[in-house]
Amino acid sequence: MATFRNNTTELGFVYRWTDSSNGMYYVGSHKGFAEDGYVGSGKLFKRAYNKRKEAFDREILYNGEHYQEVEDLILKTLDVENDDKSYNLKAIGWGGSRKGIKRSESTRKKQSEVRIGMNFSEEHKANISKSLIGGCRRTQPIKDIRTGIVYPTIKECCKELNLNTKSVVVAFSKYRKSLKKSPIIKYLEYVKL
Repeated sequence: MATFRNNTTELGFVYRWTDSSNGMYYVGSHKGFAEDGYVGSGKLFKRAYNKRKEAFDREILYNGEHYQEVEDLILKTLDVENDDKSYNLKAIGWGGSRKGIKRSESTRKKQSEVRIGMNFSEEHKANISKSLIGGCRRTQPIKDIRTGIVYPTIKECCKELNLNTKSVVVAFSKYRKSLKKSPIIKYLEYVKL
């Protein structure tokens, strides 16, 4: 059974852009109206569209409340992941993690093409690497502001204070900064290097 996104009573539309220079297409949906200026969000599609806007024509396939379900149905019916004429990278209409999901050869090829021409400086690569740690600087010293004790790492801090390491890592994660921290964790902070 297919699982669709919940779109309550929002109105939107499903569209298809066709690239007359090579016959490729992109199917997408958008909450709003066809005249609101929205173009699309697919990486391959945007790259091609920005290079040759005049070669693209848009066709509205559906208007109404169930635009997300209609988009999902069209993407799956067209098997866009395996269609070399599709700019769509996935057969689902919304973004999200595909970690652990096997990608077809065609999809891997498309994703590789998206990265062609992208050059990153060493500083940018280092920043990407740092961000992949989850926002938690595990090897940076931690200070207990109540006692003034500085612990060399999160792991040692947790061992000394009898805390769950994962809880502390999550509390210090850049994705969890807005959450209230536990009574003990709220007294911990990174030591500025």
